[in-house]
Amino acid sequence: MPSEYPRQDTALDWFRSYLTGRTQSFVLGDTTTDAHTVDCSVRQGSVLGPLGFVAYTDDINDVVERQHGVSLRQFADDKQLSASVKLDRTADLRRQLGDCTVDVRQ
Repeated sequence: MPSEYPRQDTALDWFRSYLTGRTQSFVLGDTTTDAHTVDCSVRQGSVLGPLGFVAYTDDINDVVERQHGVSLRQFADDKQLSASVKLDRTADLRRQLGDCTVDVRQ
């Protein structure tokens, strides 16, 4: 390949640097927490943020609704799982929602 062309993995390197090595802290009043490593999701406030978020969360619907039969509502960067059962089946529902969240996390 001629030297005027960039390396083939340049785009991959850029995405890797864009999504890794990030930290986050929280501020409440005059108090700021220590920085914690962010090892998931996409950067907020960037041009690629909305598209990256959709790509990052696209398969959650399959896991939640198709694999577990739980309703999913998505609001920006928030997810809400819901389901209804008769009162005597709440333990089953708890287990179902727990299994669902474990699968989403994986």
